[in-house]
Amino acid sequence: MPGLIEYLFAISAKYGFLLQNIFAYFGLGFIIYKTVYLITKNFRQSLLAVFAYYMCNPFVVYSLFYLVDTVGWFFGFTAIYLTLKFFQNKEIELKKIMLVSFFVGIGMLCKESAIVGIIFLLAFLVLRKEPIRKKLGFIFLAGSFFLIPFLLSNLITQYYFGVSVFQRVHEQLVSEGKLFYNGNNIQQLYRIMDVYWVLFFMGLWRFLKKPMQVKNTKTYFSFIIMLGFALVTMPIYPFIVDRILFMIAPALIVFVVLGAEYFKGYSYLVIIIGGIINIVITWIIYRYNLTGMLRNGLFLYGFVLLIVEIWRRRKYNRLNLIDS
Repeated sequence: MPGLIEYLFAISAKYGFLLQNIFAYFGLGFIIYKTVYLITKNFRQSLLAVFAYYMCNPFVVYSLFYLVDTVGWFFGFTAIYLTLKFFQNKEIELKKIMLVSFFVGIGMLCKESAIVGIIFLLAFLVLRKEPIRKKLGFIFLAGSFFLIPFLLSNLITQYYFGVSVFQRVHEQLVSEGKLFYNGNNIQQLYRIMDVYWVLFFMGLWRFLKKPMQVKNTKTYFSFIIMLGFALVTMPIYPFIVDRILFMIAPALIVFVVLGAEYFKGYSYLVIIIGGIINIVITWIIYRYNLTGMLRNGLFLYGFVLLIVEIWRRRKYNRLNLIDS
């Protein structure tokens, strides 16, 4: 898009990047809210998801850079929203599968992280109560309409300019070799959410313990499948950095919200304090290059959650005494 704007109107591409990132920045907030509301039917949880997403390290740092990561996140999350809007508790319409898949394919022209949208769609279709033959047809249709714009565009750029995403991956594999998670780059995985990982595991445990007590159980399982598949296959790309790994944030955020809901009336508090810790720790690391800050932030957040839980239980017990 920035290149097209520069070509048509002679406006520097840097302004095109800034414009599309501003649109994606605010558009994401709306899409996140609408998506989580489709799942939970709960205003508070939807707003919690927006706060949590906006206060993660990669979003804070890279959302308005001259990069296209924010646009990729926007396409991925929007595809998830469209999947839920079109197919959650509704009959499958082939034209809507084509629409969502083609939308993700177009998003891949902006940023490859949009691919989480098609991963979620396929997981959602697999978990639907449909005959196997019908599911395979849905998957084939979704894959085809996703690949049409993606493959066609890369073939065109390769033919005319000698550049494509496949060539880029090949060159990286030749220069750097195959990558996977190890002791050095695992920190990048942590940096997707920083201290919110505590709430994620709390939310995941709450869901797996009693999944039938959560609305739209299949949707959460679709997120789990998306998360597992993406984490295993992302190193193929092969860049293990937080801003690229952040494409899995939609699957993480829904469980972060479940974790925060454990604290009931203090859910906003634990989300906002966690976000402040994320942002402050990120600023200190970039400003002073101090070591051990991630560990210190995690310990601090654990201490805060412990205090909140003690206070919450004391208040609960006090109210019970008054009622009795």
